[in-house]
Amino acid sequence: MNYKKSFPIFFSLLISFLLATNSLFAQNDIPVGTWRTHLTYFDAHSLALADNRVYCASQNALFYFDKDTQETQTLSTIEGLSDTKIASLAYHEATKTLVIAYKNGNIDLLNDAQGKGNEQITNIRSILNANQLTNKSIYHVNLDGDFAYLSTDFGIVVLDLNTQRIKETYSNIGESGTQLKVYSSTTTSQNIVLATEIGLRSASLSNTVNRLDFTNWTTLVSSSNVKTVGSQGETIYFGTDQEQFYSYSNGQKNPLGLSETDFYSITNSNAKLLICSELGLFELNSIGNLEIIFDDKIHKPQQAFYDASSKLWIADLEGGLTTNSQGSFENMYPSGTFSSTAVDVNFFDNQTVVVSGGSDAKQVKVLQLINAFRFR
Repeated sequence: MNYKKSFPIFFSLLISFLLATNSLFAQNDIPVGTWRTHLTYFDAHSLALADNRVYCASQNALFYFDKDTQETQTLSTIEGLSDTKIASLAYHEATKTLVIAYKNGNIDLLNDAQGKGNEQITNIRSILNANQLTNKSIYHVNLDGDFAYLSTDFGIVVLDLNTQRIKETYSNIGESGTQLKVYSSTTTSQNIVLATEIGLRSASLSNTVNRLDFTNWTTLVSSSNVKTVGSQGETIYFGTDQEQFYSYSNGQKNPLGLSETDFYSITNSNAKLLICSELGLFELNSIGNLEIIFDDKIHKPQQAFYDASSKLWIADLEGGLTTNSQGSFENMYPSGTFSSTAVDVNFFDNQTVVVSGGSDAKQVKVLQLINAFRFR
């Protein structure tokens, strides 16, 4: 085959086909002198349920679904956010505050009590600006009472959501007072349990216990593969990547299945335990068995919650915000780019063309042309 001759023909056909679709953004609706972001929204990984909103974070963007208007609305640095790459979300009902934790250690607190367009955003840069810290990544946010427990590269940061100040930091809580990377956390009525790089570590939540002292922390399970942890009542649940899903109670761990898979999240939602893994979305039933929740619209679930009406909301890495709130499952996300790795932008036939793909020379010629124009 003559590739030199076939490539221009392929390119022409590709352009004709793509221009025939309605996948492009029209540019005449942007007022002169204003900006509009075109981010990637379908690769969702974290969500949080508010009163009438469902917040959803993708790899480089944030949006919410308004249950009243049945519309999606984007939030970005233009609306006042201080950063882009979100690690985890959590919503504090008492203060109407969305905790937005960024991968670089930055934190935004978004108060939505005043409704659309009147959100108040408070930025907390204590971790981001801490010069003594080499690694500042935040992995997970867990709420308990009026506190947000942030799992980080250097331990747990406790954020008071009433004062909007950092209350304390549990950093040197390893078995010999060493610093531990914490991937996620959960709380029971009596204890806080962490999924760390050495396994599950636990300490009492009693006001009389000094959690800054590593001797008050205990290793429940030793493992280097525990990234996710959750709880229901006093029972702890955790997944060891490429091993199995377990429950832990009364000093004993019990295997529950889901072997040879990676685990993404464990949430206790509406009295139901939901597990997102490489194998799909599972629910722990009343007799302790795992049941898969399967649908063609569920692709790569990363986090899931039931709302007060027992409707399921899923952050899906290939389907955006996925829900059965209207009966059957559907994927929802605002229009945006196909990939966050855009390498070229051009203006063609009164349309903006964003080219996505790899940086390899051959990929630029083929893969990026296939992905060109592919706004979701």
